[in-house]
Formats: sequence, structure tokens, C-alpha cells
Amino acid sequence: MSPRFSCACLAATLAFCAAARAADGDLDATFGSAGKVHLGPNTGFSGPVANDVAVQPDGKIVVVGYETNATDGLESWRIARLNANGTVDTSFASDGMLDWVGNTAAPTYPKGMEIDGFTAAALTEADRRCAEPELRREGPAFLWKNSRLYRLLSVTAPEGQERPELDLKVRSPDDLARLEPVLAHFAGRGDFTLADVLGFLEGAAP
Repeated sequence: MSPRFSCACLAATLAFCAAARAADGDLDATFGSAGKVHLGPNTGFSGPVANDVAVQPDGKIVVVGYETNATDGLESWRIARLNANGTVDTSFASDGMLDWVGNTAAPTYPKGMEIDGFTAAALTEADRRCAEPELRREGPAFLWKNSRLYRLLSVTAPEGQERPELDLKVRSPDDLARLEPVLAHFAGRGDFTLADVLGFLEGAAP
């Protein structure tokens, strides 16, 4: 993390915000507005609340949180990215927010490592638009297949680790038995990476 400590915080107004502190512990007035950035809720939602934050190597700040539907009380996840100075990074999506993030649109990870993240609001809206039974069954697919309608971020495997031909799916007891050595090797660990898994499978256990 950079010397300018960046964190997500919940203001007294429950606004979705990020804040930065200068080296001496004071709020850094050059970050956002007086050291804070507030991202208000979408229409029909209350909150939002920030849950986690990550600072990228380039200093950009990714904030994950949720807002609550004012009608039914359901929570809808939100993802935003800020520039190092606290302004919304509009290159992340049309307004710095996303409806969907995942690795299924451009498969580069091994089969069985597919993941989709999406907001409840986007999925509800997609349900109203989609008339194809197959796409309705797999709601997230309609989102990433309609990039002109939704704000998307397609994630790909790190360079040199693209292995879409590798099958790690568990469909039967035989598949589970095949993958048990992998599960046993990494049991209890939370710090292993895709490179570690590939290395183990290729005989170079980390």
C-alpha cells in the first residue's frame, strides 16, 4: 500500500465513501473532498455501505459494498474504482460503477474456476429484458452478452497462466478423486495463487 493510507469508511450519514489519511494520521485534504469521497445511492436504494477496499499497484482504489432496496429491503452489491486522488475512475465503467464483473465472458481460467459477480438490480432488470429461456436460466450470461446495456468488467487470467483447456470441474465422484490431491495439498491455506495450483498440477509443488 502507498504511503498515503487509503481506506473505506462508513460516515455517520451511512454514505458509501472512501477516505485517505496523510502520513501524520490526519485526513489528506488532496484526496476527494477534504479527504473523503461519497458515492450516493442509486434511485430507489438507501445506504450504501462499504465493506472492503483494495489499492492497486497503480494507486487506484477499488471499493466493494452494498446498498439496500428501499422497497423490498434486499441488498444489491456495488463495485467502484477511484483514482489515487479520490475522483471516480470512469474508465472502470461508464461512471466508475459496475453491474457485472467476472471471468466467464472471455474464458482464460481453468474450467471450474468460473465466477460471476453482479448486482441484484442489474439481474432484476435483465430478467425483464430477456425473453430467451436459456439466457433466463443463466441470468449473468445475459448481462455480459449485452455490453451496450450494462457496465461490465471482464477479468482474465494473469499473463502466462491462461489455461482454459484445463478441467477442474467436479461432476462425479471420479472427478473429486482426481482433485483430492490438490485439495489436500492446499488445505488450510488461504494464500495460494493460480500459479501455485498450476505449478502443483504440473509437478512443481509450491
